[in-house]
Formats: sequence, structure tokens, C-alpha cells
Amino acid sequence: MELEDLGYEGLRLYQSRKLYRFTSDAVLLANVVKAGRRDRVIDIGTGSGIIAVLIAAKRGASVIGIEIQRELADMARLSVGLNGLGGLIEIAEVPAREADRLFGAGRFDVAVCNPPYKRIDGESADISGLSGKKLSDALAKTEAALTLKEAAESASRLLKFGGRFYTVIKAERLYEYMRFMDDSGIKPKELTLVQPYEKKPPDTALIVGVKGGGPGLKVHSPLIVYDKDRRYTPEVSALYGEAVPEE
Repeated sequence: MELEDLGYEGLRLYQSRKLYRFTSDAVLLANVVKAGRRDRVIDIGTGSGIIAVLIAAKRGASVIGIEIQRELADMARLSVGLNGLGGLIEIAEVPAREADRLFGAGRFDVAVCNPPYKRIDGESADISGLSGKKLSDALAKTEAALTLKEAAESASRLLKFGGRFYTVIKAERLYEYMRFMDDSGIKPKELTLVQPYEKKPPDTALIVGVKGGGPGLKVHSPLIVYDKDRRYTPEVSALYGEAVPEE
């Protein structure tokens, strides 16, 4: 394991080159979440705990991070302790589809999910022969263990009526993911497309949904990540605060 400096008030996070490592999508998502000290937050598929750590440290909210990979869950617990956030964060090794039975349906004000986004079918759906980082990446990036539909349904079961769902998805799957959210009772209410550069098309989308929300989608101006010199734009720097991830 190695420690990664998150660049925000001394926060550090354990990562392993033998397991799935968080990306800038997770940091971006964590920094758009609006949650207060009285909010109960659940992070679906917490991985190494990056989203839970940033939300708890920046917002002071209580967070439960759920993760099916034991090694990632254990590593996330180490990071929680390292940053002195044990009073705010609980890491649970539980599948997303079972979380409402463990923690209670309709108990959370906020749900967050950086879901597996890669489709799998046919032989590619069989991950039984994988191990180490290949298995860890497959579980985190593909729908082998959790589909987009199941992610939306799990969030809906966990959220209170009026609760907010913050999530991120690759642009190519935006339509179907928003449809899954709508079908599960979470109405997409805000959409921000993310462009790597000004002259590049969007490759990622940030979505805010509300359980039981009414019709109407607010589309924000696109968020451009890098300027022409490959430096973070002022908008991204302001959003991240000090926690600007390395690529």
C-alpha cells in the first residue's frame, strides 16, 4: 500500500497498485455533493473510500460507505482511521442490493454512487478466472456485480422521499442511466456535462436526482476540466478547493 496526499487539510488515502484505484471522476463527484452535518449519506461502492472521506471532511456529514471487495473495504477503514474520521464514517462490506435490509429503507438524505459503467455480455461477463487487480478493476468498472439499473434501484430504496442522489456516468450511457433513475423513482433534476478540454466533446456527466421529484431538468453550463496548457480551469480548481487530483 501507499499513501496518496489529497491536497486538502492534510487528508491522505491508502491505495494499492494491486487493487482498483480511484479516478478524477470520484473526486469530482465528491466535490459537487451538497450535504450538511445533519444529513445521513450513503456512498454506494465506496472503493478505497475517497468519496466518503472527502464528504465527511469537507461537509461534516455522517457517511456509510458500502463495498463488496474486502481488501478495498479494509483499506478504506485504514484511511478513515488515519484521517481521524471514525466518528463520521462507517465502512460496511455489503452488496448494494442488500444495503437497505441492513441499514433500513428510506433512511438516507443523500446517496452517492460512482457506478460501474462498462457493459459486459457473453463471455466477458464471466470474471471467475480473474484475480488481483484485473478482478478488482472488473468489479469496480464493469456491470459484473452491479448494473446501472441496480445502482439506481438501490439508491431509491435507501433514500428518503425528497432525498438527493449524486452520481456520475460516462456520456455514452447517460440516456439509459437517467432512464433507470426515472424508472426507480428518482427524477433527474440537474445535469452537468464534463468536457476534458474546451474543444473536446463531453465524455462524462454529473447528475443530481431527487427521489419523488417532479418533472423538469436543469442543464448547467458544461464543466471544462483543462485549459489549453493542461492546467485545471478556474471552475474546476474552485470546485475541488485544494483537493485537486493527479491524473
